[in-house]
Amino acid sequence: MKTRCKHGQKTLKSKPPGGSQSLAELLNEWPGAKRIASLVRDLQQYKTANDDWLARRVSKSMPADVAALRDRIAKALRRYASRPDVILSQHGWSIWHRPTSKRVDFIEDQAFNALLHLLEHEEFKRLKNCAHTECGQWFFAERRTDRKFCSEACQQAAFNSTEERKRQKRERAREAYRKQIKGHGRRDRSPKRRKHHAS
Repeated sequence: MKTRCKHGQKTLKSKPPGGSQSLAELLNEWPGAKRIASLVRDLQQYKTANDDWLARRVSKSMPADVAALRDRIAKALRRYASRPDVILSQHGWSIWHRPTSKRVDFIEDQAFNALLHLLEHEEFKRLKNCAHTECGQWFFAERRTDRKFCSEACQQAAFNSTEERKRQKRERAREAYRKQIKGHGRRDRSPKRRKHHAS
């Protein structure tokens, strides 16, 4: 199953390997997955902030903003306390984490297990939020981890909305107008032919 972005284009196939259902599709379509979407954003932000801190290593102690993110994630994960369950299917063995809390419904449980799968298999970086501000759909970048848009339509729309692109459009419009005015002036200056009437 493929979802459609707001531009009507099919997004990338977004089923993570081993997932019972696409995490991206769950985040896009099911209200019950909103908590997971918030957790995903926090994890992404934490990864970026933590990598930046480790690269700079200005101080040995973790920065306050990074520590706050870590604590917020830990608090969110308490909701998903679970017991492991072994499942044997035609694809082999798999471990499913059954929630112990009745507050977690089936859809949210599916999304959380799909998220765990991505984290455990180093595929979390492939889960993306479309960079086009008018779309924001989730998608799974299977081929390129640096992909920013869910579809070519969103990529083009985002490019067209940049200031540079707007400047280019204005310049083209002005140039077309100048050519049009110049053409009219040339026609106005052309000598008018006299009409000869038969006597």
